[in-house]
Order: sequence, then C-alpha cells, then structure tokens
Amino acid sequence: MTNKTDLDLESLTKKQLFEILHRLCETDPQIEEKLQFMLSTSEEDEISTSRKLISQYIQEAKHQGFIHRGNAYHALQGANMVMDKAYDLIQNGQVERGIKLATVVLQRAIDMIQYTDDSDGHIGDTLRGSLTIISEGANMPNLDPKTEAAIFTMLLKEADLKRYDGWSSERVALLRSVLPLAHESKRREKLEKKLEAYLVEDSGDLWSMSKYTNEEIKELQWELINRYDGMEKATEFLFANLDKSNLREKAIVQLLDQKEYEKALELAKDGARLDKDLHGLVDRWMKYQYDAYKAMGNREKQRDLAYKLSMTRSNFSYYLELKTLYSKEKWPDILDLVLNDAKKNEGLLTDILIHEQLFAHLLEFTKKKPYYIEQFYSYLLDDHSSEANAIFHEHIRQKAERASDRRGYRGVMKLIKTYRKTWGLQDAEIMIAELRESNVRRPAFLDELDKLS
Repeated sequence: MTNKTDLDLESLTKKQLFEILHRLCETDPQIEEKLQFMLSTSEEDEISTSRKLISQYIQEAKHQGFIHRGNAYHALQGANMVMDKAYDLIQNGQVERGIKLATVVLQRAIDMIQYTDDSDGHIGDTLRGSLTIISEGANMPNLDPKTEAAIFTMLLKEADLKRYDGWSSERVALLRSVLPLAHESKRREKLEKKLEAYLVEDSGDLWSMSKYTNEEIKELQWELINRYDGMEKATEFLFANLDKSNLREKAIVQLLDQKEYEKALELAKDGARLDKDLHGLVDRWMKYQYDAYKAMGNREKQRDLAYKLSMTRSNFSYYLELKTLYSKEKWPDILDLVLNDAKKNEGLLTDILIHEQLFAHLLEFTKKKPYYIEQFYSYLLDDHSSEANAIFHEHIRQKAERASDRRGYRGVMKLIKTYRKTWGLQDAEIMIAELRESNVRRPAFLDELDKLS
C-alpha cells in the first residue's frame, strides 16, 4: 500500500487533482460512489449517496439475482462504510443524522437476507451492528428535547414498517432503543399504545411466532414499567404475566435473589408442568428448582434433579454437581447407574469415561464403534496402546475401502500420518504395504500413498 508521504498531492494544482479524480471515476464506478458518499454535506445527499454506495456493492456481488456465500462479505462493504460514518456522526454530536444512516443499513441488510446465502453470518453481524449504533445514539446523554422527540418519532415509524413483519427481534430492538426517550408522558403513552398494538392473538401453537413475539413485547412493557415506575410495579407486572416464560424466569430469579426459595420453587415447578412439551424450557425450570433446593439445603432433591439434568451432555456440570452430593464410598454404585443410563447418549458417556479415567471402558466402547478411535486414541496410549493400535489400523483399512475419490483418499492419508506419528514407522509401513496390496486396481489411491513422506 502506498504511504501518504509517497504522494506529493500538495504540489498539484486543483485542475490536476480534478483530472486525476475524473479519470479514476471513469475507470471505476465504485470510486465515484465513494467520493459522492464522502463529500456529501446535506442530510438529503447523505442518505441518497449512502443508499447508492450500499447498492453498488450489492449489485457487484449478485449473480443471477442471488448473492452466494463467498460474495456475501463483499456485498456488505458499502453498508459497513455507511455504518462507520453513522457511528462517527453520533460520536461527534450529530445523533439524529447518525441514526438515520444506521436505519438505512438496517433496512438493506434485512432485504439482503431474502436473496443471500448468509451461512457465515456476515449479514447478521451487520444487522446487530446497525441496531447497536441506533441504540447507542438514542441513549446518548444530554440530548436536547427537540432531538429526543425527532429520534423517538423516527424510530417508532421505522419499527412500524412492513419490512419488519416476520422480523420481530429487529422490530423489538428498535422499540427497545426508544425506552430512554419515553420519560416524557406523551411519548410514553404513545409507546405503550404501540406496544399493546403489537401484541397478537396467541395461536396456541407452542412453536408459533405469535408466542415468541408476545413474549418479547411483554418483556419490553416490563422494562418500561421497571425503568419509570419502580420495582414494586414491575414485580406486579411480572406476576400478572407468568404465562410468558421469559417473565416467569425473571420472577424466579428475583425471588431467588430475595431468598424466597419456596415461592421460586413453586414457580419453577409450575413452569415445568405448563411447558412439559418444550424440553428446553423444562430443562431450564429444573435448573431453577435445583438452585432453590440447593439454597434450602435439600440434598435429596438436589440428587434427584442433578441426576436427571446430568443425562444431557450440555449439562455435564450437573454430573459434577451430582458427584459432590455422594460420599466416596457411595459414589461407585451411583456411577454404575449413571453409566448404564448414559449409554443412550454416546457423547455424555464418553465424557464421563474420560473424566473418571475409565479407559478400559473407553477401549471397549471404541471396539464397538471404531470410528471413534480418531477422537479417543490418545487416552488409550498409556495402558491400552496395542489394542488401540489394532482398532486404529482396522479403522484406516475400512475408511480406505469406503473412499471413492481423491478427497476421500487424502483423508485416509491424513489418518496414516497420525498412525505413523503415534505408533512408529515400522507399524505404519506394514499397514501401507497391506493397503498397496488391497488397492492395486486403484491407481489414484496408490498415487496418494506414494506422496506420503
């Protein structure tokens, strides 16, 4: 990259600079869009040039109306430039202008999702970034009343756009950003009416968008009350809306903090009954029951819940909790029960075997499921090296048998390198000789073997 000092621009006349820029714009339309964006002074021009710059990169990235995964990052470069400018404007006190630019980015990012493969999450990052800038702008201290009112109205109108139908999280984020601006009574009344209007009739479907949307809106209503009316009224609201799982959770956490463990326990049990068909929520309510019983010193109930929770791999911490609830003398019998039940969950079973250093059991597991040897061979080297060698050897043979193209062959070669590094050159050469003999009619496979060094 050329350093600034390498170009003596100051010695050029205005005419020369103009000619250089004119030629650059003729050869690269992007440069013209960037210059217009950078040099725009009026608010109207700023919005217009921002949209053009964003569109320029999107159009370049499109192929037959679609943006493929590899082009998604490039497609967002214009949006990211606009987002940077929005942030700078807000930091320099031009908050309303900065928020307007951030909403332009937000709009285009949502539109892009309809025709882009965003497997890498680039659009999601831009969405979150634009919403963060909007929120930071609305939360800037010492905004004058006129600016506050303008931002409040602008963001309410933005949230009302049909573009956000089906994008409730983004709509809620916009509405949440105006909470600090709702301290004035008329604005608060307007926001309250708007929130109430967004509530939709619950379809009764456990997985419906209406259920999710209503929970988000109710949480916003709670935040509004908590911010301006205090904890007492906010608590009343929580307990009047316990059918919303997110508010039930807040109520339970509040009760636990206040050491009202029996009440917290009751809410958690009710939640488990109400949400019995939603395993993720049942799991959550069980964890809160465990916290309540732990605070109450009820070890028997803790054991029961810790056992149930530990049967999910993602809850391995509860397995560790369970272990602390038994004496060293009693634990082996409990461990046998856990291992028996954990057979239904291979990931959990192997985590426990490794944690307890039951490597003989882990060896038996890999004998039955040899494809796991790649993952666990290192744990078997100290006491079961020869058996692990044989399993790995057979695994490579089977994988070579199933491989059907260069990519598959290279996967086999990678395993051979691991095997050779672990058990030595002599064993590896024996295996390679066997593979040559059994794959004599697969020249591409033999070619990959020859490349092993």
